[in-house]
Amino acid sequence: MKLMIYTQVHENYGSEDQPHWKAKGGDDYFVPVSMDALLASENKAEFLKELVDAARAVIEHDGSGYQEYIIDWSLEDDSFRTEYEQSQLEWETTCWYPSKPVHVERGVASLAPVYMNIV
Repeated sequence: MKLMIYTQVHENYGSEDQPHWKAKGGDDYFVPVSMDALLASENKAEFLKELVDAARAVIEHDGSGYQEYIIDWSLEDDSFRTEYEQSQLEWETTCWYPSKPVHVERGVASLAPVYMNIV
């Protein structure tokens, strides 16, 4: 299983004193989820929320020129592909921009290297 996390990005086209924030899409991230750990958890919703909260530390940014924040998340099967990944595979036969992996271990998250070319 994988926990999909979806974000919204905003860029500031103004200044720090007079910001003009513009929505610029977002990114897709995923956290691999151990089925054994999920089934062993007493409260599955809380277990998943804790993974999202841990991932938040490496995903979200709040700067004067750029902001990215989590807007949604869902638990999906390992074979799940986002609409963007499916579109790339349909039109290019290669997924050059896959979802970004985030690893969470003992409540600490880290961004993993992204390997292109998902088939």
